[in-house]
Amino acid sequence: SVLSGVNSVVALACLLGGDVGGGGLAVNVGLLGWSLWRLSRPRMGQWWRLADLAVVSVYLLCTPLLVGGPEFTTAASPMLAVAGTAVISFSLATATIRSLGATVVVMVSWAVGAAGVDGVGNPMAIFSLDFLLVEWAMAALLRRLVVRAAAATDDGFEQLDRTRIAAEVAEARAKAEREMWATMHDTAASTLTMLGQGVCADPARLRRQLQRDVRAVTAEPVFLTESGTVDVVPLMRAVCEDVVTPVRLTAPTSLVLDSTVGQALVSATREALTNVERHAHARSATVDITDDHVGIGDDGVGFDSSDIEPRRRRHGIRGSMIGRITDIGGTVEIDSAPGRGTQVILRWAREDGSVADQPDAFDHSRRLLRGYGYGLVAIAGIVTALQGLRALSADHPVAQLAVIVLALAAVLAAWIDIRVGLPTPVWWATVLAVIVAVPIQTLLLSPEQLSTGANWAVAALGWQIAALAYARPRALSMTLLCALWLSGAVVMLVRSPGTADTAELVYTIASVLVMQATAIGFTAFLQHAVTRTSQLRAAITDLQLRTTLTETLRRDHR
Repeated sequence: SVLSGVNSVVALACLLGGDVGGGGLAVNVGLLGWSLWRLSRPRMGQWWRLADLAVVSVYLLCTPLLVGGPEFTTAASPMLAVAGTAVISFSLATATIRSLGATVVVMVSWAVGAAGVDGVGNPMAIFSLDFLLVEWAMAALLRRLVVRAAAATDDGFEQLDRTRIAAEVAEARAKAEREMWATMHDTAASTLTMLGQGVCADPARLRRQLQRDVRAVTAEPVFLTESGTVDVVPLMRAVCEDVVTPVRLTAPTSLVLDSTVGQALVSATREALTNVERHAHARSATVDITDDHVGIGDDGVGFDSSDIEPRRRRHGIRGSMIGRITDIGGTVEIDSAPGRGTQVILRWAREDGSVADQPDAFDHSRRLLRGYGYGLVAIAGIVTALQGLRALSADHPVAQLAVIVLALAAVLAAWIDIRVGLPTPVWWATVLAVIVAVPIQTLLLSPEQLSTGANWAVAALGWQIAALAYARPRALSMTLLCALWLSGAVVMLVRSPGTADTAELVYTIASVLVMQATAIGFTAFLQHAVTRTSQLRAAITDLQLRTTLTETLRRDHR
C-alpha cells in the first residue's frame, strides 16, 4: 500500500541520515520491518488497518526518540510524513466517520509525543499538525467523489441494460404482432374470404377448418388490444378486491399504458399483494398508482431488506415480480425493516425506453468532475493562505508577498479555467509562472531558512498545478507536477547540500508530493468516468431511437 511504501522510505531516510540515537534507531528499524512485511502481504481488512494505525500511533508517540530538539516543530519531519500519509490512506480506505476518528488518533499521538520533547511549549503549534485535518477533509472528499462517480457509472450501465431490454421487448412485440396478423391472414381471414365467396359449401369441412383456425389464432401470444393500450386502473381495482387483506387503492380516474406494460404491472402488483397475504401478517395494505410508478405497502412484520437475496429465492420475488418488471425495462425498489412493514415501488419504461425519474449518469459524472476541480482550487487557496504567510517574516518580504500574490492569481486562473475555460497560451503562461515561482521563492531565502516553514512554495504550489491541470491528460499533469518539484529540489540541494536538509526534502516529498500525485490520479479516474458515461449515453440514445422507430413502424403497420 501507499502507507507502507512511504513509511519504508521515511524509515530508510532516517537510518541513512545517521542523526538518531539508539532508541530512534530501534523505532525506525521497527517501522521499516513492519512496512516491508505489510508490502509483502497487502491485506486490506479492518483489523489490518487498525494494526497500521497502532504502528503509526506508536511511532508518533516515540517522537522524543526520533528528534534531538524542538526544531521539528517548524519544518518537515519524518513524523509529518508518516502522519500525513496515514491520514490520507485511512481517509481513502474507510468511511468518513471512521477516518475522522483515525485522524484524531494520529493528531493526539503526535501531540502527546511532541510534548515529551524538551523545548516544545505548545505541541499544537507543530508545523502542519493542524493541516492534517485539511488533508483528512480532502481525502474524504476524494473518496466520496470516487464512490459517487462509480455509482453514476453503474447507473449508466443499468440504464443501458433497461434501454436495451425495452428495445428488445419492442422488437419482440412488433414481431409477435406481425406473426399474429400473418396467422390471421393465413387462417381465419382466408376462411372468411372463402365463405364470403361461397367457395366452401361442405359444412363439415367448414367446421373442421374453423376449429383449426381457432386453435392457430389462440395459440399465438396476444400482446396488444385493438388499440395496443390498456387502462390499468380497473384491472388494479379488481386485483385489490381479490385479496382478503383490506387494501386501500389510490389511483387516478384512468391510466392508459401499453398493454404489455400494463399486464406486467398488474401481474407484479398481484404477486406483491399475494406476498402480503402469505408472509406479512398485515392488517392492511395500500396500492398507490401514479403516472410513473405503482407503490404497494403494508403494515406487516417486515424483514431485513439487506437480506433480500435469500427472500427473493424463498418467496419467488425475482421470477414473479422483479422478473416481470425487468422484462419490460422497468425497475423494482423494495424497502423494508423488521416491525415497520414493506414498501415496493414498481417503475416502468416509457416509450423512449427510459425509466421515469432516472438521473442522467453522464451529467452527474460531469458535475462531479467539475465539483472536484473546484475542490482542488479551494485546497490550493487554503494552502497558499496558511503556508505562504510564514515567508513574510523571512528575507525579502516584498518579493515574498509578490510570490504569494502570483500563487493566488494562479488559483483564480484555475477557477476561471474550470468555469469558462482559459485560452491555451494564457493557461500555459500561468502554469510556467507557477513552476518558475518555486525556485525563485527558494532563492529569496537564506540557507538557514530553507529548512523552516518559510520555504513553502515547493510543497504548496503543486496544488495550483493540480487545479490548473484537472481536465488535462494525466501524463501531462504528472509531468508538470514533477517539473515543479524538481525545480525546487535542485535549488534546495545546491544551496544546502547537507544530509539533514536532504532528509527533510525526502520527508516533504513523501508527505506532500504523494498526496498531490494522488489527487491528480483521482482526477484521471473521474475523467474516465465521464468518458465512459458519455459512451453509455450514446449507446442509450441509439437504443432509444431504435425503440422509437420500432414502435412507429408498428403503429403504421396497424
